[in-house]
Amino acid sequence: MRQFDFSRVKEKIRNEGKNTLLVKMNDLADQKIVSAYLGFYFFVMLLKKFADNLDKRKIVSLDEFPNYLFVKLFRNKVTQHWDEYTKTMGLGRLAHLSECPISVPLIHEITISAERIKFLVNKIIETFQSYGISISKDKFPSEPGIKHFLFISKSNYHSTLYTSLSILAMKNKGKIPDSITESLFELGFPLPMANVDEYLEILAQLLEGKLKSLGSLSDKINTRKAIYHHGFLGFYKSDGDIVV
Repeated sequence: MRQFDFSRVKEKIRNEGKNTLLVKMNDLADQKIVSAYLGFYFFVMLLKKFADNLDKRKIVSLDEFPNYLFVKLFRNKVTQHWDEYTKTMGLGRLAHLSECPISVPLIHEITISAERIKFLVNKIIETFQSYGISISKDKFPSEPGIKHFLFISKSNYHSTLYTSLSILAMKNKGKIPDSITESLFELGFPLPMANVDEYLEILAQLLEGKLKSLGSLSDKINTRKAIYHHGFLGFYKSDGDIVV
């Protein structure tokens, strides 16, 4: 995920020297949130392209790539075509879904009411049932406000939903009904991974194993450092050079 460049923003504020301290702090907070959201979206899009290229080069198949279906769904629905399902998606809230230090953006309607939550949950469950998929109401939030936010901040909410969505897609020629997509934008759209650090560690281990088996990985190449700092565009060698 891209990092928020705090020093660059401080330099900008010092050069402008116009705003009050309160305005400055609000501006910093807004920019940090925007940076986190856009960084996560960019990260997911890179993952999708990276997976497709690895599959094309017969290094890692799409079936082997961690959470590929989840990444693809999030990329297609949220990062690219969100405006086809909702006209009100703005910045929601950042959350830590696990012990990972990287905050991830939760896509949901902040001011959603209890009645609206109940309606959306019933609508989603009924759609799943129409495809022969059973999912209980306790897998969804039921109360508004902070309780709603805390519920969708749990990693099992996202993993449970994606598991059911994957089954639905397989039964529906790879498609997710628009009614479910629209409902999830309000209720809480599941994220393709809850712990970014853990996910990248799994991906790095997979890549190391595959590249070593192909004889394409030197001991001087730090795969984990490459994934974290280069957005999958290259590998750092011990001497600082980059292998693309």
